[in-house]
Amino acid sequence: MLIGFQNQGNLGLGYLAATLRQHGYPVEVFDFEAKSEVLLGAALKRPPVLIGFSLIFQFYIYRYRELIDFLRQNGVGCHFTMGGHFPSLSFRATLELVPNLDSVALFEGEFTLLELVDHLSVGKDWRNIPGLAYRNREQVVTTPLRPSWRRPGCAPKWRFSTAPATASASATAAASISPLR
Repeated sequence: MLIGFQNQGNLGLGYLAATLRQHGYPVEVFDFEAKSEVLLGAALKRPPVLIGFSLIFQFYIYRYRELIDFLRQNGVGCHFTMGGHFPSLSFRATLELVPNLDSVALFEGEFTLLELVDHLSVGKDWRNIPGLAYRNREQVVTTPLRPSWRRPGCAPKWRFSTAPATASASATAAASISPLR
């Protein structure tokens, strides 16, 4: 389950979803601006192994914290990770401001997220996956950065759809970017 700002599209979420789908994982992408109850309902209906939050505007960090706290307080216990410019560059501040986050995916998160989902799906320890920051008690730990995939032929394959999709009757936007097969 991925949650991010969708009003103007979110290419990063599209890449994340495409990468996971290409490797056989079902992915639902939700608009951050959907009602918290809708997002909670989706998480409880099909409990995800992970919820990834895409923070593309740092002034939304407090609203993300409210949503994350709401999900935790209402029984969503899966791994919460966050990515984006601000979390990547200010991972300590992000983890401090959003204490219910389990990790921050640093910089290009496609393969970090994929490996994280791989590990979480089988109950394997995830704390040595490259490209993560997380808390270990009071200390923030970072793993080595992952090399960039931005080489010809290495990017996830995706396509845009101009037709809006909905995740529920409340018009929560679902991913309009899907992987090519």
